[in-house]
Amino acid sequence: MRVASGLGLGLSIVERIARILDHPITLRSDPGKGSIFALDVPVTAPMPALKVASGAGARTSQALAGLNVLAIDNEPAILEGMTTLLTGWGCTIMTASSLKEAEAVVRAAKTIPDVLLADYHLDDADGMEAIVALRWKFGKPVPAVLITADRSPELRAETEEKQVTMLPKPLKPALRALLSQMLVRRDAAE
Repeated sequence: MRVASGLGLGLSIVERIARILDHPITLRSDPGKGSIFALDVPVTAPMPALKVASGAGARTSQALAGLNVLAIDNEPAILEGMTTLLTGWGCTIMTASSLKEAEAVVRAAKTIPDVLLADYHLDDADGMEAIVALRWKFGKPVPAVLITADRSPELRAETEEKQVTMLPKPLKPALRALLSQMLVRRDAAE
């Protein structure tokens, strides 16, 4: 009888998700008796009730006016440039340098963004992990863009699987067109 390889307990998947959620995993094992894997989940108050950002009544002559964007990048100069660019296009922008900061910014604003923009290379998680974690916390699949110079087939497949748009660097012209499309989809859904 052949046994398929790689069909273990799936602990690498559990470890990765636990790392994204910042929940430690512990192991206790007694030889001959068994093992216990434990996941520490903090007891905390839920995120405050969030209102979904809507700029439908705040339209101006700017094409992207009212689009609420959360940009995540660990380089302050990139966030500053993104803020200048997007506010110039009429967007409302929230910025964060990490997943944890993004959670705090959203909590403080009490607004779920219309679009997530995340750089792939962050300090505390990669941009894809940040997008997945934020969508989970929001309880809905907020449209998201992963900004990266990585054009590997593996990353492309992961973005397609998780319904994330991959935007290669340099991005200015492509970003404006993409945000315009997302604004049209959001308005059509309202």
